[in-house]
Amino acid sequence: MNHELGIIVASSDTEQRAELKNGAAGIAASLGASQGRAEIHEATSVIGIRNLLRGINQDLVIVTATLPGDASAPASRTRPDWN
Repeated sequence: MNHELGIIVASSDTEQRAELKNGAAGIAASLGASQGRAEIHEATSVIGIRNLLRGINQDLVIVTATLPGDASAPASRTRPDWN
């Protein structure tokens, strides 16, 4: 039985998010056919993660410890890489 695995990578830093995405691609590749298809999503805040969660047990979230709660966090005003 194939299931789609949702992998969410989250960081407010563009380069760090790219590295997390590379790691997520490795995880998806190693799971291979046993888990079915894996789809990788990106978020820059906790709210972004919440919007991506599907509410099923097929989501893997990889997040940095410094992730802000929302894009209006004080650091977001000085960061040009916020989405």
